[in-house]
Amino acid sequence: MKRTLTAIALTALFASSAAAEDIELYKEITNNAGKTVPLRYCYDSEGIAVRLRMSSHPNPMDPNYWGAFSSFVPINGPLIDFKPEMLDFSAEVIRFAWEHECGHHALGHVRELFNNYAFNIPQDHKNIMSYELAADCYATRQLAEAGALDEDVLRRIMAAFPANDHSTTHPPTSFRLEHALQCLAP
Repeated sequence: MKRTLTAIALTALFASSAAAEDIELYKEITNNAGKTVPLRYCYDSEGIAVRLRMSSHPNPMDPNYWGAFSSFVPINGPLIDFKPEMLDFSAEVIRFAWEHECGHHALGHVRELFNNYAFNIPQDHKNIMSYELAADCYATRQLAEAGALDEDVLRRIMAAFPANDHSTTHPPTSFRLEHALQCLAP
């Protein structure tokens, strides 16, 4: 009986915190320049809709990382967290970041990390870096297919990202650009 009450209390706690954090299915967001940015619905590797959360939560993989990250919360399901700083960027950067994070979900990266490691984040940096490149490729292809990305736009987007020369979770931006350009090629 005590265990059941504890589970109910925890469920209520997580459910109420989710509502307070404005987790929702998305259609669009507006950046700080007043530009409406349409966001495509995306689904994780098991077909569950991914939701958006605007929050200041730190990225568990890299607490100092600046913009957006993907996560999986057992009660809330697959999420993409956008830090408020993301709204300072252009619509094309926001859409790329959204599609990149959708890629982590669609390609199964988030569920794999959650299922294999739960809250003990692995230190397998080579594998994590390959996830980042795969998510960049996913975003590049999605946006190119939608007619929203060409080489010039991709270069502008990547120029907006930090250099990441010393990141343990993201390859240097110059390397990411070269890889994404290969994904753009037919």
